[in-house]
Amino acid sequence: MQRKGKTDAQVVTEDAGLVFAILSEVHIVHQMSTGDFNKAQNNELHMSHFSLLNRLVRNGDAQTPQRLAQQMNQTRATMTNSLARLSDRGYIDVIENPRDRRSKLVFLTPAGRKARDTAIGRIAPTMQRYIEGMSSEDLADLYRLLRKMHGAMDVNDEENPQF
Repeated sequence: MQRKGKTDAQVVTEDAGLVFAILSEVHIVHQMSTGDFNKAQNNELHMSHFSLLNRLVRNGDAQTPQRLAQQMNQTRATMTNSLARLSDRGYIDVIENPRDRRSKLVFLTPAGRKARDTAIGRIAPTMQRYIEGMSSEDLADLYRLLRKMHGAMDVNDEENPQF
């Protein structure tokens, strides 16, 4: 693959540098948005717990803790801790798996869905600020390209490629 008289090695090096720069920007956006999210929540819901509730809304429940840990790239211990905290607050139910009694299944409760929706409402004004100067087409393009990159990265989630 040659571009404008460049060797394959030059193209790969330039592309790798650009990918690194893109991922650095994504990381900075993540850090800043997580900070803003946590501030907006007034200690009601931490971003990591919101992410778990959001995943259950998007992908459906009746998932095993192990599967959730894999999808969210977390250790089992971290997932167990998050599930315990969310269960204590009544946001999820963790029940014995009727098909495999060695495992459990996680279900979102109405209170969990409400907590997730409330969290989104709290951060919505800040999110509006994030997109100032961007058109609907810009946002759609950005979303499409990030989903494409996500799909290429997500080799561990073949069964459920949607986040």
